[in-house]
Amino acid sequence: MSSSLITTLPTCALKCFITAINNSTCSLTDTECACGNAALAQQATVCIRSGVCTVREQLAAKNITSASCGIEPATTYAYIPITLTFIALAAVTGGVRLLSRLAFGLKLWWDDWMSFLALAACIGYTATMVACKSKGFGMDIWAVSFDEIPFLLRVNYVMNVLYVFTRMLIRISIVLFYMRIFQFDSAKRVMRIAMAVAIIVSMPAIFGSMFLCTPISYYWMRWDGGAEGHCVDSRSYIWSIWLILIVSDLFIMGAPLPFVVRLQLSWRRKLLISIMFCTGLVVVAITGYKLKHIEEFIGKTNPTYDVVPMAVWAAVELDLGVICACMPSMPVLFYGMRERVKGTKRSSLVTPKYPGSGSASRYAMISGNKSSDKGLQSLSSLNGQQPHFEPENGQIALVTVVQQARETYVKEDDIPLDDRNTDFVRPRRTNFESRAWS
Repeated sequence: MSSSLITTLPTCALKCFITAINNSTCSLTDTECACGNAALAQQATVCIRSGVCTVREQLAAKNITSASCGIEPATTYAYIPITLTFIALAAVTGGVRLLSRLAFGLKLWWDDWMSFLALAACIGYTATMVACKSKGFGMDIWAVSFDEIPFLLRVNYVMNVLYVFTRMLIRISIVLFYMRIFQFDSAKRVMRIAMAVAIIVSMPAIFGSMFLCTPISYYWMRWDGGAEGHCVDSRSYIWSIWLILIVSDLFIMGAPLPFVVRLQLSWRRKLLISIMFCTGLVVVAITGYKLKHIEEFIGKTNPTYDVVPMAVWAAVELDLGVICACMPSMPVLFYGMRERVKGTKRSSLVTPKYPGSGSASRYAMISGNKSSDKGLQSLSSLNGQQPHFEPENGQIALVTVVQQARETYVKEDDIPLDDRNTDFVRPRRTNFESRAWS
């Protein structure tokens, strides 16, 4: 053991090292032997952590001995490209959602604002993680300066609160989108329940994260044992809250399914719904994964390093949630752009091509029924009317056939891209129409 090491080590740690060296085959002056002797290091560590040294003295001893033996602190900076990739994807989908509204002069509705607010929170979450790298986030705590440790723990506190708040915004945005799609009474009741679940379940998680410790500052000041206060049992709190959140997520995901399966949608939109649903399942799976491995992170003594995996999974979960919430807006923008590239003009789209097809008549009566030989033969009078995008009023006009009683109707199903109401057709023996994506 070198003379500089003897003079810089805390007294309590020095006594432990001397005892460990005397119980080994190494001499006090043989630094190489002491550094390579795992049993010696283990004995000294147990002695130092037995309570003879304060937390600050333990970290100082670890720092000094590691530097003397040429041991580099463990770092985990792989989270940076991962989090930047997912936040970039979330930003792109959020930008597409905003562009799909602004490009066609459409009004932003509450679900849009909630998703944009959630995206801003996700950006702040990721930016905080990346910026804190220079402070020691992702590095062994013994290599972090004492002044930076409470700062990083305070940042971790803010990120925990921001996480539960952001996930609530994402759920609210998705439910609001459901409410904009399903305008009939039975669906409205279910969506109101889903909204209540999203808010009521999230509020205890938010306030629980905020007041986990009393006083609040004890959360980031307790690391060295010098502050006074108390915290609730983290293990019980996390298990109870996260289990409730997972169950509520499954309910919110499943709430629209009984109505979605009865919608008259093209295979493209069915594919989009499937992708959205799968993305939602991935988000729930990530939450479950974190819950499964929570025991690995509770009670760790190296928080500046050990907290990184959980923070990364939280960031990915939030980003995927924003992507899921913004997915429905993507086909709207691309469809509108395609129509504009084709040079489609509103005047040519809305000019009546058959009697009764003008703005004064929304429905055209077709005699006969769908299964007869003559059924729908008068559809030829539509003169090739095709689904088209009307950029001036922000709607996609689709011509769909609805079987109702003994008569068949051709309905222009206006798919609003804003918050305007649309009457729903509830045929007696067939599926019903829905407002589509915005």
